[in-house]
Formats: sequence, C-alpha cells, structure tokens
Amino acid sequence: MRIRSSLLSQIDKCGLAAELSSQHAETSASAERSRLIRTEVTRAFHVQDRGALPEAEAALAWLRGEPSTAIKVGESLDLVDQETGEVLVSGRPGALLFGPNLAAAWKCGNPMGYGEPEDDLGLIAMGLAAFGGQPFQACYVALDGLQAFPRRSPVFEPASHAGLFARIKAAAGRPPVACPGDWCGACRCNVYCPAWKARAEVALTVLPKEMRAGPEKLEITNANSGALMQRIKDVEVAAKLAREQLKAFVRGGGECILDGKRMVLGFCEGKETPDLSALKAAGLTQYIKTGEPYETSTWRSIEP
Repeated sequence: MRIRSSLLSQIDKCGLAAELSSQHAETSASAERSRLIRTEVTRAFHVQDRGALPEAEAALAWLRGEPSTAIKVGESLDLVDQETGEVLVSGRPGALLFGPNLAAAWKCGNPMGYGEPEDDLGLIAMGLAAFGGQPFQACYVALDGLQAFPRRSPVFEPASHAGLFARIKAAAGRPPVACPGDWCGACRCNVYCPAWKARAEVALTVLPKEMRAGPEKLEITNANSGALMQRIKDVEVAAKLAREQLKAFVRGGGECILDGKRMVLGFCEGKETPDLSALKAAGLTQYIKTGEPYETSTWRSIEP
C-alpha cells in the first residue's frame, strides 16, 4: 500500500491511521490554512511574486534567503524500495533546497504530537527520495505573520540512510490494527477510530454511575487513584469525541440548539502573540507581563 508522507509518523505509531485517513478527509481550520499557505507559496515562487498570505510571504522570504544552488517547490516525490521496485511513500514536501554542501527538505509548521523534525518520518522519507546517498536535513518552518522560524534536524549522513529506510519500510508495512497510546490525542482520525470510541463509551457510561453521589463523595485512596486518573482521561477523550461529532453533524446541515441559542460554525483569524525575544532584545521588557503563579501537575518516572 502506497503511504502519503504526511501520514507516515502517525502510521509508525498506529497501523490503522492510513486506512482511516483514506476514508475520512481532514477538514479542520488549521489544515485548511496550511493547504492555502502551501498553494500560495508554490504559486508565488514560480511566478516570482509576493505571497498573498502573510505566512506565505514569510516562507518565501526564508526560502529565497537560504544559501542554495537550486530550490524546487511543489514537486511530487516517490520513495521506492530498490529491492522490489514498489513505491512505499509518496508526498509533496514544501520545498527541496539543494545547497553547495548540504540539502534540505522543508515544510511549514510543526505538526503537533510528532516532536522535532528529526522525528518526522514522512519528511525524512521525502529527503531520502530526493537526496538519497548524500547528506541532508529535515526542516520545519514555523510561520507567525511575516516572520519565519526554521528548525532543522541534525544532518542525516549517508551511513544512516539504510537504517532510516528500514524504519520507514516497517512503518509503511504495518497491518491496519489500532494501537491506542498517548499519541491518540494528536491523531487527526481519532474521532473515527473504534479503539478511541470504545474508550469514550466506557468513560460516558461507567464513570457517571460511580460519581452519582457527586465528586465530593469520592473515596480516593492510593489503591484507586491511578484508575481514577485513567477514567478522567477517558472522560476528556469522550468529550472531544462528542464535540467533534456534533460539529460534523452541524457542518452537514444539522441543527443544535441549547438554552435558546443555535450552534454556528465559522472561521476566525489567528490569535496575535508578542515576539518576546524581539521585545527583550529591544529592551522593551516593560511590555512583557507575567501572570500570577498557578498550580500545575506533571508526571515523573518512579525510580526502581
């Protein structure tokens, strides 16, 4: 089965991601914005124009400022198994930068849940397809208005390419079986996943019965606190699942009315955020406000 490069990191964690993604297209506002940026970058680059979107203009400025002998934008690539001739991964990286001593595969943004660019198997696969046999990097460019913030992986030397390809081949060949884990929350297909739904059903039916007397009546002990935390997570999963399915219902023409108000879906502009580094560099720290301390929680491994 030929895998889209954008799905490869998900499939590396869960074999069911490819099948679900082929059945259900992603329709989020952020995904649509990313598609618009990629399309605008490709158009403006080939006609030597400015980008109509501020993020596209920032990406173009970064690309044109890179020390490269050639740049290719919007080209489709296939990663082929040299032993079988089978196409394992296909994709369209944002750009390929051919440098005098180094090449780079680039794309906009940092996909939530998949860490640094050196962990993005899809982008690495596109790098192998374009630059196999020579050193290359994977590069994310986070876009904020008219500024671009690149993040580069370490250099993938030719000696590491065989190991990278083996990992990519293993991920592309995973059977379509759900593998629930911490990555489920970042999966674009979780609302359609049977394993995700099963956890949500448990949360919606079992937990309310246990809490019928009210949260103040819960008897929490060292023995049951871990199980309670898992149930809390399942409730959060269920809430996300229900909210996304309700939005899909309204998007499809359904009507949702609560307390005399009707749910209306739409898009809004991204939130403006200050550039703290620029403010500090300019000595304008008086414009940086620090909020009140607040309680938070984290998880630490138990020492053996």
